Amino acid sequence: MINLKEESYLRENDEFIFKIDFKNKLFNYILKENDFLVEDKISCSMLLKNSTIVLKYKIDEEEKKIIIQIL
Repeated sequence: MINLKEESYLRENDEFIFKIDFKNKLFNYILKENDFLVEDKISCSMLLKNSTIVLKYKIDEEEKKIIIQIL
């Protein structure tokens, strides 16, 4: 789920909750089974241009880019 107002991205399943706060450049990762939480600063950006949302983030050496077209 992307929240443009809050500038955040949330991904959740049965095993974990992953959230990026693009405004404050923070990420949270919660393992549900162990109730284990990791929080840290992150290199990230959120861009809204025309009908496209581009999310970029980097954790350790792994870079991700998510592109969403709004129809």
